[in-house]
Amino acid sequence: MCPIAKSFGTVERHWVDILIVRALCMNGIPFNILRNPGFLAMLKGVNQAPKDYKPTSFDRARTTLVDECQREIEKELTPVKDTWTTHGTSIVYDGWTNVKRQPLINVVASNSSGSMFMYAKDFTGHEKTGTNIAKFLLESIVEVGSSNVLQVITDNATNSKSTRKEIEKEINTLRL
Repeated sequence: MCPIAKSFGTVERHWVDILIVRALCMNGIPFNILRNPGFLAMLKGVNQAPKDYKPTSFDRARTTLVDECQREIEKELTPVKDTWTTHGTSIVYDGWTNVKRQPLINVVASNSSGSMFMYAKDFTGHEKTGTNIAKFLLESIVEVGSSNVLQVITDNATNSKSTRKEIEKEINTLRL
């Protein structure tokens, strides 16, 4: 190995890059994760971990650690949620199909203080009727508080018109 390559760790860096790409491919993880700030923070944490660090167990990751992560994220979202009553919020809905051809619906709450992903639902086995979509959207409207919702923004699918009518009917019932 030439002294210059050795001094900059070029070969070692390349080998780590190969290991990362292999792990992504083996697990079907999209390459755009390499742009994700959370992924970069994880790598920084691993680099600063004790020399004998081993990743957590599967069971611990999917139980106590994921619960702790959820609590941390909820704390971070509190400032945005606190503005819902003073600034109001928009509920943004989008239906789409993923690469596995599964029909999905995403819901985001958004106002001048920021946007917050609320829910996603796999609609496989459910018809995307106005009534079914309205029931799903009403969960987020209830969480935000119906009096705090300024508008519901939908995509331009044909079922959006009946979704709007269903939501308006339910909102009027909630506000009475």
